Amino acid sequence: MPSIDIIDTFRKIEITQSGPADASIERVRQLQDLLTEFRAATAVAWLDVKSAPGPDPDLWSYEFEHEDGRQWSQLLRTDPLPAKVTFDTHGDEWAISEFASQRALRDLVIEFLIAGATKIKVDWLAP
Repeated sequence: MPSIDIIDTFRKIEITQSGPADASIERVRQLQDLLTEFRAATAVAWLDVKSAPGPDPDLWSYEFEHEDGRQWSQLLRTDPLPAKVTFDTHGDEWAISEFASQRALRDLVIEFLIAGATKIKVDWLAP
């Protein structure tokens, strides 16, 4: 499967797609900008988006973890539109400013999935 891999001094981004690269440079830059904003608001260690377990091809797992170990999990449904989401914080408390900062990021991730992305993985590197 085609992939886009970006490694800079702050993070490693992997985008896997089902076919030819549909991610425009503009969309990838927007993803990088939103990831930077998210990291500034929340000391997130990693973000992982992949197909959810089971036979439903329109159900996706969207998870991230804070550096302090708190976890966030969502299921994203990309069809029918508009996309639907559920979430589980595993009993962890999150400040509104922490999770609000990822809403635009999550919306863009959904656009990537609809356009053919099959996995998005981001690891923030140690400073």
